[in-house]
Amino acid sequence: MSAPHIAYLKPEETRRRKICQRKKLTRHFIDYRRVKLMAGSGGKGACCFHSEPRKEWGGPDGGNGGDGGNIIIKALHERGMDEESEKLARILWDYLRLHHRLEKSDVIIGLGCHDLRVAERSAALFLEGWAPWLLFTGNLGKQTAGVWTRREADVFLDVALRMGVPRGGILLETEATNTGENIRFSHRVLKERNIPASRVILVQQPFMERRVYATFLRQWPEQVDLTCAIVTSPELGIFEYPHPTVGTACDLICYMLGVVERIRDYPHKGFQVEQQLPPSVLCAYNWLLQAGYSPK
Repeated sequence: MSAPHIAYLKPEETRRRKICQRKKLTRHFIDYRRVKLMAGSGGKGACCFHSEPRKEWGGPDGGNGGDGGNIIIKALHERGMDEESEKLARILWDYLRLHHRLEKSDVIIGLGCHDLRVAERSAALFLEGWAPWLLFTGNLGKQTAGVWTRREADVFLDVALRMGVPRGGILLETEATNTGENIRFSHRVLKERNIPASRVILVQQPFMERRVYATFLRQWPEQVDLTCAIVTSPELGIFEYPHPTVGTACDLICYMLGVVERIRDYPHKGFQVEQQLPPSVLCAYNWLLQAGYSPK
């Protein structure tokens, strides 16, 4: 009876299989490339002899050319998505943004978060003359508690002052710890100052636009038909958003999944008005969950 045939994997095939397994475990944000890096050799060097009066051949000098140059590899923030993840992430991104048209308003409200670009966008709108008042709202929330030591509104204030916004044009609300409180407490500050708010511009992160608007329609203490809310955000594309201070492309997908969940669940809790979730958004949401992304 002949011995059973045993198939042995070549070392290269074994390596490839291990890489594929790792890709499945960490899917969609690790890529592998084989790169050859070569620095200069430093040259062949040179040797010569010096001469002196009455001494034609002096001792040698020169060198061996040295050790050559160094190679420095710098990692940049790149897309980090495969084609399928990118397509589905774009569906969520496009749904969560509202693209409201800016109009002259009574106040610009910058909602606190861990993204200083929100403060920059708020200050830029003020400097462009879209409203005579700029209000920053936020204590420490989920994104900043344990990370920042100062309140979000205070950090945003520093950004605006550096950009040239006069201190007299800035109001602060420093108690809010979530989006609903951002809306309600900002209204309270405006009422205490007797500042009209028939039209307000709300500024948050791009993927938060829809949620902020839905929260405003439920949480604003006055009749919403008497107040017009315009929601805007830093002018960033989906691949421009990731940044060392706010997270990776993977973090962005996790944030968007969390926002979709709140849009789905929060109306039943009385936190925001109900909004339709298109089938394409639900399919993208479910696929990304199955792919291993966790809502934040």
